[in-house]
Order: sequence, then C-alpha cells, then structure tokens
Amino acid sequence: MRNWIMSLMFVFTIASFGQLSADENIAHYPSYEVSAGAGYLELFYGGLRINAAEGIWFGLRAGSVPDEMLENTQALSFDVYFYHSKYKSLYIKPGVTLNFSESDDEKSTNGWFNLQAGKSFRISERTGIRLDAGINYLVFDKVDEKKDAEEPFLDDLDINFFPGINLEFYLLL
Repeated sequence: MRNWIMSLMFVFTIASFGQLSADENIAHYPSYEVSAGAGYLELFYGGLRINAAEGIWFGLRAGSVPDEMLENTQALSFDVYFYHSKYKSLYIKPGVTLNFSESDDEKSTNGWFNLQAGKSFRISERTGIRLDAGINYLVFDKVDEKKDAEEPFLDDLDINFFPGINLEFYLLL
C-alpha cells in the first residue's frame, strides 16, 4: 500500500512541472475529475467528481484502511462542492459518509454528516492538490456485537462531533 501511495505522488509530481499556485479557474472546468487521497473519514480513498453547474461539483469517494493498520474498515462518501463566486479556489463541501467496519469483536455501520471548507491548488493545467478541513457529525452508530465483545469505541466516548481533514491529488479529465 505504501508503494502505491508513493507511486501516485511521483506520477502527479512528474505530470505537473509547474509551481504550486492557487487554482482560480477550477470551478469553471466543464469536466470530470478523478482523485486519490487520505483523510478522516474516508481513510485512503479514490474518487470521482462531476461538474454539475458553474461552481458546483458532485463527488463520490470510496475508501479503505489496510488490515495491518486498523480493523477492516471501508467508507463511501457523497459530497457537493460549492465554489466561491469570487475566489474560485475556495469551496464549502457538505456531504454524507457511511463507514463499515468489522473486527473480531464487532461489526458496525456508522452514518456521518460532514461539513468542510477547503482550497484547491493547481500543480499544472490538469492536476492539483485539494486540502479541506471541517467537522463530522455522527448521525447513527449501528453495532452488531459478536460473542465476548468489548464496549464499542464510539459508545465509550459519548461524543458525536469529530474533526475531519482530507488531502487529495486530482486529475481533470
């Protein structure tokens, strides 16, 4: 997995040849976009975005965590990106995320509402980096405990808000 991430970063760096700058035109591309990144809630993920209208993009991401790092966890997210009309590299991203995890003790499904703000940075004409941060609200936590299970992690905390952050590389198609 580590080699895959390093290879992806290398490809984006080679493809860019430009200096990092604020992406003032990202909201106006009439295109599709593929991305790969890391963050919380989606973990390591790949995604697809579609430009629905001027300044509005729909995004779908699927993510996972390797078994060696944590319990077997997958995530699926749907987001809507609203780009600022004057500062076109700034956006607000509300969305929903479903996390599915399974360990020796339990099988759980979590539903989240996400609200994040971010900025896009261009590396080249078709590639860039996006960084966003915000808050995640736990809407539901369904846990199916297996025999001899410990208390679920989220029940111990009794907290419904968690910080969220994402760093992703994108390629416009």
